[in-house]
Amino acid sequence: MRARERPPLTLQAFSEAAELAKTFVRHVLDKPRDTAVQTLTLLKDAGLKTGLVSNCTANVPSVWPGTPLARLVDVPIFSCSVCLKKPDLETYFLAWRRLRVQSRNSLYVADGNEHELTGASQAGLTPVLFRGSDEDPYDEGHDRKTWRESTVSVLLDVLNLIDN
Repeated sequence: MRARERPPLTLQAFSEAAELAKTFVRHVLDKPRDTAVQTLTLLKDAGLKTGLVSNCTANVPSVWPGTPLARLVDVPIFSCSVCLKKPDLETYFLAWRRLRVQSRNSLYVADGNEHELTGASQAGLTPVLFRGSDEDPYDEGHDRKTWRESTVSVLLDVLNLIDN
């Protein structure tokens, strides 16, 4: 039996694939985790600054402004835009410099992919593991299995970690 021949790669095929990827990213970002909007709103209402540090492709910053979280995040840092990737310490330094806050006064809440919690700790931030229900079993560079520091299972619980 002969293997099926692949059609030639064309500019149209690449364009269609890129649009499909962008549509997927928009779909994912339009549906934030449960209580994410509520948690960020309460943090903002308390006068706190919020940031986002994301290892991502260019599709994310291209759709970010139209997402529900964009208005709640003061400083988004996208790896593809700054040419840095977690857990590189400079990624975290850039975030708190742009936020104009001191690292020792900052929480870093994340799912622990790509050793980001370890990196945040080394950068002087207070890392908090978010144990959501949709953990990525294929990410081998994570802190989840060995993390013994602060942990939350519901994003709203982050509010309990904030000093008044």
